[in-house]
Amino acid sequence: MALKPSLVRVFSNFQKECKENSLKSADEARIELLKEQKELTDLANRVTSEYEKIVEGCELPQNIASEEATKEPILTNQKYVELTKEVTKHINKLLSIYRSIKMWIKLNVESVSNSETFVFQVQEEVLEILNGAEDSTEEFLTNMSDYHTERSEITSKIQLYPQYENLVHQLKYFDKKSATEILVSIKSLGDDASQIIDLIQKNEEYLTIKK
Repeated sequence: MALKPSLVRVFSNFQKECKENSLKSADEARIELLKEQKELTDLANRVTSEYEKIVEGCELPQNIASEEATKEPILTNQKYVELTKEVTKHINKLLSIYRSIKMWIKLNVESVSNSETFVFQVQEEVLEILNGAEDSTEEFLTNMSDYHTERSEITSKIQLYPQYENLVHQLKYFDKKSATEILVSIKSLGDDASQIIDLIQKNEEYLTIKK
């Protein structure tokens, strides 16, 4: 059953409005992505220069093996925690940006029968890379939340068995490993952003349907 001309016009206007809104959002998202990429590069440089301070943020009670020391709580690595909060803000922003750009591309994807095969392939490739970047970004959030669980398990063992020095070394090693991993993650987030910026700039003519 064919739609009435009036309904066709309404649907066509709605579709056009959606595409225009998505283009506006995508333009804003790309500007924000450039900003995020620069800020992530600056953050990676700062973390590199402050790496030792972050690693040494692990504070333990004096004379950890003494009876009084075992009653004192083992504090969190505050420098690392502050860093994770900063990275989390970037991650949430990146996820919002990637979703806006994906929506813009999807609204411009036509069926293979109505689109040039090469154009369709470019659109699909860009979407695949965006999906990968989005998955990686979400994984970083999971890894950072796991940090607190794993660290609390180590600190609990230290308070139960303060005589075992290897547990103290294990905590210090854990903080060092965590600082290294978050630095790698920050650089990876920045690299993903750079790749997407470059990919869109090189293929923009294939990502928007010409009227």
